[in-house]
Amino acid sequence: MKKMKIWKITTLLLSLILVCSCSDDTTENDEIQINNDAFVTTWRTTQANESITIDINTNYASEYSYSVNWGDGTATNTVYTTAAAHEYKNAGIHTVQITGNFPAIYNANDTDNAKKMQSIENWGTIEWQSMNSAFYFCVNVALSAKDAPNLSKVTDLSSMFYAAYLVNNDISNWDVSNVTNMSEMFAAATSFNQNLSDWDVSSVTNISTMFSYALSFNGDISTWDVSNVTIMYEVFSRAIAFNGDISGWDVSNATNMASLFDRATAFNGDISGWDVSSVTNMNRMFNSASSFNQDLSAWNVSSATAMSTMFNSASSFNQDLSAWNVSSVTTMFNMFNSASSFDQDLSGWNTINVTNCFDFNKDSALGTDDLPTLGCFN
Repeated sequence: MKKMKIWKITTLLLSLILVCSCSDDTTENDEIQINNDAFVTTWRTTQANESITIDINTNYASEYSYSVNWGDGTATNTVYTTAAAHEYKNAGIHTVQITGNFPAIYNANDTDNAKKMQSIENWGTIEWQSMNSAFYFCVNVALSAKDAPNLSKVTDLSSMFYAAYLVNNDISNWDVSNVTNMSEMFAAATSFNQNLSDWDVSSVTNISTMFSYALSFNGDISTWDVSNVTIMYEVFSRAIAFNGDISGWDVSNATNMASLFDRATAFNGDISGWDVSSVTNMNRMFNSASSFNQDLSAWNVSSATAMSTMFNSASSFNQDLSAWNVSSVTTMFNMFNSASSFDQDLSGWNTINVTNCFDFNKDSALGTDDLPTLGCFN
């Protein structure tokens, strides 16, 4: 009798174990062994037989030769030379490990697929060649990796974390010394606010839109060497928290500063010492920068040709600009529109080449006697 009871209990326990092992668990990764040399990410599927795709940057199409451990026990002996797709039997979180020659991951082609990526767990020993749009619109991705990516061959970080809403981790130890393009790198990365003061950006030529819509960013970038940067448009556009010290920046080679502080509502940094003598485009530079009120009287703007909407709705700004040489400027429409505090004398400006001054001073504090008299003001 006792033997029968023991047999029944044993049978019941075995049945329970089998049921548990066959259930639709939320993860397939309990037994996954992480390869420290691998690039490791996690992905979420929400239904049975759903696929994910590891997309590639076709600029490096001939250089891919990599293997993928999909984290669900399937064979890993396939060598991929193009994009790799995989279907998961069960919904859940899946750990994906990539090894071999994998110069770049690219997520700009399919934002629905990008949303499935959940985390970056390990960079491994991959020799990256580009990070352009690597995690573009990966809105759910968290950066958990403790190691740093090997960026020794990388020159392009543009759009790397574009709209990666959750990324906000210490990346101060990254070696970006060979990078030339950082445009849109943290654009719309709404949580990101880290100290990047140790980054060597001396090779960078393009930082356009780098922190645009980076709503939380106010990190220390005061010591950056931006002396080789030529393209600076929209760098802090709508970066509503940014008010960092960038007074020491060497911007002498910059030619485009359009919308640089557009709607950067907190910014009121001292940039009086900036050498803007090479800048040709200043359109919307301080548009709706409602806190900004710094001395710009010593700026050499003689190369500027476009100043439209430059101080539009810059409601605090009221500094002396009477000495500015604006003789090369052709467009000034909306320049001080709704600049409600601005009442400085501009009557001495040489605006002979200005052809469009529509709504130049609408809803500003500028009086008729303060206006230029040449060009379209005549």
